[in-house]
Amino acid sequence: MTVREGPPAHLSWRATEWAWLTAAPATAAAGRPSARLLTGAPGTGKTVLLDTLRRHHDHDVRPLYATGRQDPETTPFGTVRHLLGPAARHADDVATVLDELRPTATPDKLHRRLRALHRFTTSLVARSPLLLVVDDVHCCDAGSLAFLGFLLRRMHSLPIGLVLAARTDVDGVLPERLWPLRAPSTETLVLRPAERAGTATPLPLPPVAEPPRSSRRRTDETVDWHLRSGGPCVGRLTAALAVAGPSTIGTLAAVAGVGPGPTAGAVRALARIGVLTPDGTDLCDDRLRTAVLDRIPDHELGRLRRRAARVLNDAGAPAERIAELLLQLPDPAEPWMLTVLREAADRAADRSAFADLARYLAPVVDARPADVALRSRLASALAVSDPTGAVEHLRVAHAAAVDPARRMQVAVQLAMASLPARRPGDAAAVLRSALEELDHRDAVDDEPQVRPRPADLRTSAEAVLLVVGLDRRRTVARTIERAYRTDVPEGDTEAGRHKLAMLATALLLAGRDPARTVELARRAAPREHTELAGWTGLACARVLRLADRCEESVVLLEGVLRRPGHEVSPWTRTLATSGLAEARLATGELAAAEAAACEAVETARRAGRDCGTGTPAIVLAGVHLRRGAVDRATEVLDARQHRWDEDLTWEHHDLLLARGDVAAARGRHTRALALYRRCGAALDEDGIANAVFAPWWARAALLLADLGRPDDAAPVVEHGAALAARWGTPRARGLALTARGATTPGPDGLDLLAEAVAVLDDSPARLELVEARLRWGTGLLASGHVIEARRQLREAATLAARCGATREASRARAALHRAGGRMRRPTGSPLDPLTSAERRVVRLAAGGARNREIARALFVTVRTVEVHLTSAFRKLDVTDRTGLAPLVAADRGGAA
Repeated sequence: MTVREGPPAHLSWRATEWAWLTAAPATAAAGRPSARLLTGAPGTGKTVLLDTLRRHHDHDVRPLYATGRQDPETTPFGTVRHLLGPAARHADDVATVLDELRPTATPDKLHRRLRALHRFTTSLVARSPLLLVVDDVHCCDAGSLAFLGFLLRRMHSLPIGLVLAARTDVDGVLPERLWPLRAPSTETLVLRPAERAGTATPLPLPPVAEPPRSSRRRTDETVDWHLRSGGPCVGRLTAALAVAGPSTIGTLAAVAGVGPGPTAGAVRALARIGVLTPDGTDLCDDRLRTAVLDRIPDHELGRLRRRAARVLNDAGAPAERIAELLLQLPDPAEPWMLTVLREAADRAADRSAFADLARYLAPVVDARPADVALRSRLASALAVSDPTGAVEHLRVAHAAAVDPARRMQVAVQLAMASLPARRPGDAAAVLRSALEELDHRDAVDDEPQVRPRPADLRTSAEAVLLVVGLDRRRTVARTIERAYRTDVPEGDTEAGRHKLAMLATALLLAGRDPARTVELARRAAPREHTELAGWTGLACARVLRLADRCEESVVLLEGVLRRPGHEVSPWTRTLATSGLAEARLATGELAAAEAAACEAVETARRAGRDCGTGTPAIVLAGVHLRRGAVDRATEVLDARQHRWDEDLTWEHHDLLLARGDVAAARGRHTRALALYRRCGAALDEDGIANAVFAPWWARAALLLADLGRPDDAAPVVEHGAALAARWGTPRARGLALTARGATTPGPDGLDLLAEAVAVLDDSPARLELVEARLRWGTGLLASGHVIEARRQLREAATLAARCGATREASRARAALHRAGGRMRRPTGSPLDPLTSAERRVVRLAAGGARNREIARALFVTVRTVEVHLTSAFRKLDVTDRTGLAPLVAADRGGAA
């Protein structure tokens, strides 16, 4: 193979760095190991160098590449999967290893996985020398970092070129979590910024020192030397410390099986050679602990851990510390072990550490598989992070439960867990069967302090039946009918409030009696800080938002997200932030809606879930459309990470509406009308008759009016008007009046639009108010009422700009220009509604200047300043100067 002289042309100014990097594949091709760590501040070109190296290294090695940014922290061994994945496609052995890499792997299993991955890497080397390139190693998950450090210390004579890149902080310091990569064999280079690279010399760093008295030895060699020279007593004590962790002399002696006197002497000897911490209670370095554990045979390691757990338990150590040792045993099934694990689970529950709670309970459930209460508790812990696993446990628990009350509890829990797991299955049938069984036999209340009363059980089951039925389109119509026949609870218990919330949701979908619906939702407002209360709050917030009580909705959702002392599950957090995004969009706060929607998508992504992101995606598409970014709206709706469920009540209709809006914005009017009508047909099929749930009729009527087809719009308008009259909220009535006014010619149409503006002006529906004002102003202009037209169009443009809806602001501005008015081009800034003079005054006022100072600075009178400020307050919807500062800051941030 011909080796290139010097770097590629685009890296000609990086000749020194290129030569340093290409030494790695060259050394590997020659049959020797080489490790390179490239560090530097962000933007210095590390990624370009590594990407070029793997593509143009010109050496006979097999390149494998990964980046730490490809997987979130929660993905176990994510970077290793990307690094070795291409080589593992035809290797069943490594596929098995990778499949077994779970986040719950215990330390002993972790070491076995690392050794297995090392064996696989060695087998790859037997076929061809390797060039392993890992960029952004500071973003790697902990498991991948452990493997890279493991490999660094075991490369020996293997033909491997390992090239890593990591980001430093402003002081040039590497993150502390990268300590596994600080091996004596690793050569480090600091990359200077590009503008200085032409004349700079690389800065080689000395290897990071090992523990005292072993700076020239690897940790492995250090351990071997100390254990050989210290005799069997030192070896046993070092192994005991590696297993048990920080220990007193007495505890250490008991674990190692050595007398207190020899133990104290050995500890002093180990402390003198720098192997122990200053207080002499633990090993000084986790690398040393790992090396010690690697040298202990598996059977001996298990015996030591069992003995250490027993000794620590007798000494009264914290249950969670003992439990961590027990979890590393293959069969922690002895009674005392199960007692410790349950106590540790109680401590984890006290601090809302549900992941630890599930880890501690899992072996207890394995030892007592018939214990229904225990399995239900494990499922509750798993529901936060693994709802699918929770469902499986609850199915087993339900089959094992004998008492009707207990079966009812498990059935309720199963139905609720099936929602985030997207596995409703036969949850409703299981609930109905449990209700019938409870009706035939009074529940035995032998645990009053744990179990709810039979009446509460029945109420809870009826509420969850409503939840499951309303969640699915195929059952929503029957569930709405059943809701009208069910009893209305008082709402003095958590179960009663949950049922009230679901009854309010059913009334919402039916589109009848908004006052009664709001009254039920307010009575149902949760008072507890539990997961069930979170679901209740979500349902109440949806009802209040669609009943034009948006601020009440936001308060409830923020309460769901801020549950003091309790962890909010990723699923609940995703739904709550999605609800916040919907509420902000409903009030025309596009920036806040976008931020909440992005947070919801990110929450779902961090949790590793591909569902639950539909609603925030629809909100994001709506925000982009109102900003005129049609392509971005299309990309959001078509993104692969959003798994659309056509049977989901809360997404399907809004998705059709959003796709119709995108088609209309692209000028595909036939497709848009077809999607709107399809949305209406789905609502009719599902028995949903709320005018504002998915107001397809309003969109279709306005589009038909714009196309000059008022006759085709007439039946659509009549349908929407009937729904709006029945629901009766200002938003619903304003939409109906706008649709009727847009399709009615002459003065009658203008009167209807004027009435729509008056109705919407008293509602939170600011975007709908913009549309009504815009159409009224356009109609006034066409009928010759120019002065009033200018006023309405200016108001529409101002309000649209305040919302951040640049598309509507541009439409209103264009119409205003046709009417002879003038207005700045909308830029998305909160100061868009202001004139140039008003902007100058507002910026000075936001900076703290008084009216007289502003007048002197701008060479105007104080009265002129007062007029400009009064006008600016009105246009920006603020009451005093304190409200100007954030708007001016946002304007400058957007300009930057």
